[in-house]
Amino acid sequence: MKITRSIWVVAALAVILIGARLLLLRYLTRHVNNALAGVQGYTCKVDDVDLYLYRGAFQLQDVQINKTGVQSDIPLLYASAIDISIDWNALLDEAFVSDITFERVRLNFIEGEKSDQYGTGVDWAMVLKELSPLSVNRVVIVDSKFTYYDLNVESRHELAFYNWNGAIENLCQIADSTSALPSMAYFTASSSDSSVLNMKMKFNAHKAVPDLDITFAFENIDLQILNGFFKTYSQKTVEHGKLDLYTNLALLDGKVEGYIKYEATHLKMTDSNDGKPDASKAWQAIGVFLASNQDKEKFATRVPLAGTLQESHPAIWAELWQFYSKEFLKAFEQRKREGTIKLNTVTNEDTALTRKMEKQLKKEQRKERRKKKREERKKQKDS
Repeated sequence: MKITRSIWVVAALAVILIGARLLLLRYLTRHVNNALAGVQGYTCKVDDVDLYLYRGAFQLQDVQINKTGVQSDIPLLYASAIDISIDWNALLDEAFVSDITFERVRLNFIEGEKSDQYGTGVDWAMVLKELSPLSVNRVVIVDSKFTYYDLNVESRHELAFYNWNGAIENLCQIADSTSALPSMAYFTASSSDSSVLNMKMKFNAHKAVPDLDITFAFENIDLQILNGFFKTYSQKTVEHGKLDLYTNLALLDGKVEGYIKYEATHLKMTDSNDGKPDASKAWQAIGVFLASNQDKEKFATRVPLAGTLQESHPAIWAELWQFYSKEFLKAFEQRKREGTIKLNTVTNEDTALTRKMEKQLKKEQRKERRKKKREERKKQKDS
């Protein structure tokens, strides 16, 4: 049977596409390996790289990152897949940028005498930028788990957050570019069947010291899941009790304001008579504080936060976490001496910095509305 010209053309195109795909896949594999090889203090392994031309994406499969020189075999990160694709929604705004989706991630922080593992010392945002050939506009996390391990005790204690889902959006400030805080992040997770964690953040990542506004709520925490830590570090165990934790944190031009609020209900604790209290751990302060207030059916405390951060991006995120961790511990240590306040006196007032940023945002929104109205009037006049 005679082969028509059309069939030859289709065959030639198929060969060209297959060849181009193989060459592009080879380039991407080399690009990924080079990006991960430069991560100091960690070994990075990718089992496979796959390419999806029809949606402009490539995928790293079975990614594992281990800290070098630690005794534990628990990886810092394992991801079933990391998908890097063109952000098609951003194309509508004439921006050629990328999405990165982390699927079924297992992120593990470890505290141990010789095995601390917190992922510090590396600019992971820069690693993501190097992985993607395009600027990263959106990062998505799907069906993931975060676990904190404590290896300082014989029976390894852990605190796990399941069903971790969320996204960081508009990093390139394509949409709402006139807003004071144009980028946003939101995450949800749980640490048991009943507890729910919600975090929302608006920020401006393009400033050396980014402005941001964080709201954080961790509600209906069953304190019994923390008994391993309380028993080891404070000689206390929880028979029953629930805790709600709330935080609002605003950072504007390096200045931090906010509050930490916690509410406990139906709390009962007993002495475990095991181990020896360790005053160097936050668990000791929290355990003793809760035990000293267990005679109240319900109590709450609201502690203000204030400070100044000096580091520039990206070190600012580590400094902000250290600031919050210290203030969180102080909230329990100070209130243990000063006593608690009544529940009806606790409010969810925004901080002065938050109100200032909201005022600035509203001003910019009014300015943008006036601009659009002028443009509409001009069009009507011209027509």
